Amino acid sequence: MAIQIFEIETLVRFAGNFQLSAVDIDPTTITVKILEPTLTNTSYVYGIAAEVIKDSVGDYHIDINLDHEGIWYYRWEAVGAAEVQISKEGAVKVKSSSFLNQ
Repeated sequence: MAIQIFEIETLVRFAGNFQLSAVDIDPTTITVKILEPTLTNTSYVYGIAAEVIKDSVGDYHIDINLDHEGIWYYRWEAVGAAEVQISKEGAVKVKSSSFLNQ
Protein backbone atom coordinates (compact mmCIF):
# COMPACT_ATOMS: atom_id res chain seq x y z
CA MET A 1 0.00 0.00 0.00
CA ALA A 2 1.39 3.40 -0.98
CA ILE A 3 1.73 6.05 1.68
CA GLN A 4 -0.83 8.83 1.39
CA ILE A 5 0.45 12.41 1.03
CA PHE A 6 -1.38 15.41 2.49
CA GLU A 7 -0.81 19.16 2.52
CA ILE A 8 0.19 20.68 5.84
CA GLU A 9 -2.74 21.92 8.00
CA THR A 10 -5.09 19.19 6.72
CA LEU A 11 -7.57 17.53 9.07
CA VAL A 12 -7.25 13.78 8.43
CA ARG A 13 -9.43 10.95 9.68
CA PHE A 14 -7.65 7.82 10.89
CA ALA A 15 -10.08 4.91 11.13
CA GLY A 16 -9.74 1.69 13.08
CA ASN A 17 -11.77 -1.49 12.72
CA PHE A 18 -11.64 -4.34 15.20
CA GLN A 19 -12.69 -7.90 14.39
CA LEU A 20 -12.49 -11.32 15.94
CA SER A 21 -13.04 -14.27 13.57
CA ALA A 22 -14.23 -11.83 10.85
CA VAL A 23 -16.91 -10.35 13.13
CA ASP A 24 -16.79 -6.71 14.23
CA ILE A 25 -16.25 -6.40 17.99
CA ASP A 26 -15.92 -3.66 20.59
CA PRO A 27 -12.76 -4.39 22.58
CA THR A 28 -12.64 -3.50 26.26
CA THR A 29 -9.89 -0.90 25.79
CA ILE A 30 -9.05 1.01 22.61
CA THR A 31 -6.02 3.28 22.34
CA VAL A 32 -4.86 5.35 19.37
CA LYS A 33 -1.23 6.46 19.36
CA ILE A 34 -0.09 9.31 17.13
CA LEU A 35 3.63 9.91 16.53
CA GLU A 36 4.27 13.31 14.95
CA PRO A 37 7.35 14.25 12.90
CA THR A 38 8.46 16.32 15.92
CA LEU A 39 8.66 12.98 17.82
CA THR A 40 5.71 13.98 20.01
CA ASN A 41 3.89 10.75 20.86
CA THR A 42 0.29 11.16 22.06
CA SER A 43 -2.06 8.41 23.22
CA TYR A 44 -5.85 8.73 23.09
CA VAL A 45 -8.03 6.21 24.94
CA TYR A 46 -11.63 5.68 23.86
CA GLY A 47 -14.05 6.70 26.61
CA ILE A 48 -11.50 9.07 28.13
CA ALA A 49 -10.34 11.13 25.14
CA ALA A 50 -13.24 12.85 23.36
CA GLU A 51 -11.21 12.74 20.13
CA VAL A 52 -11.79 8.99 19.69
CA ILE A 53 -15.25 8.43 18.22
CA LYS A 54 -17.20 5.18 17.90
CA ASP A 55 -19.02 4.98 14.55
CA SER A 56 -20.56 1.52 14.97
CA VAL A 57 -19.68 -1.85 16.48
CA GLY A 58 -15.96 -2.35 15.82
CA ASP A 59 -15.52 0.94 13.92
CA TYR A 60 -13.79 3.95 15.43
CA HIS A 61 -12.05 7.08 14.18
CA ILE A 62 -9.97 10.05 15.26
CA ASP A 63 -9.49 13.31 13.35
CA ILE A 64 -5.98 14.79 13.56
CA ASN A 65 -4.78 18.15 12.22
CA LEU A 66 -1.50 17.47 10.40
CA ASP A 67 0.31 20.66 11.35
CA HIS A 68 3.94 19.59 10.79
CA GLU A 69 5.79 18.43 7.68
CA GLY A 70 7.14 14.91 7.63
CA ILE A 71 5.91 11.40 8.36
CA TRP A 72 3.07 10.92 10.83
CA TYR A 73 2.57 7.43 12.28
CA TYR A 74 -0.58 6.08 13.88
CA ARG A 75 -1.31 2.88 15.75
CA TRP A 76 -4.64 1.45 16.91
CA GLU A 77 -4.37 -0.89 19.88
CA ALA A 78 -7.14 -2.87 21.52
CA VAL A 79 -7.49 -5.35 24.34
CA GLY A 80 -10.64 -7.28 25.09
CA ALA A 81 -12.84 -10.13 23.91
CA ALA A 82 -11.18 -12.69 26.20
CA GLU A 83 -7.99 -10.61 26.23
CA VAL A 84 -7.36 -10.81 22.49
CA GLN A 85 -4.90 -8.09 21.54
CA ILE A 86 -5.28 -6.30 18.23
CA SER A 87 -3.01 -3.65 16.73
CA LYS A 88 -2.94 -1.90 13.37
CA GLU A 89 -0.41 0.68 12.22
CA GLY A 90 -0.04 3.10 9.36
CA ALA A 91 1.64 6.30 8.26
CA VAL A 92 0.99 9.37 6.16
CA LYS A 93 3.33 11.99 4.75
CA VAL A 94 2.74 15.72 5.11
CA LYS A 95 4.26 18.22 2.71
CA SER A 96 4.37 21.98 2.83
CA SER A 97 1.97 24.12 0.88
CA SER A 98 2.98 26.74 -1.66
CA PHE A 99 0.24 28.96 -0.24
CA LEU A 100 1.58 29.10 3.30
CA ASN A 101 3.97 31.91 4.29
CA GLN A 102 2.81 34.21 1.51
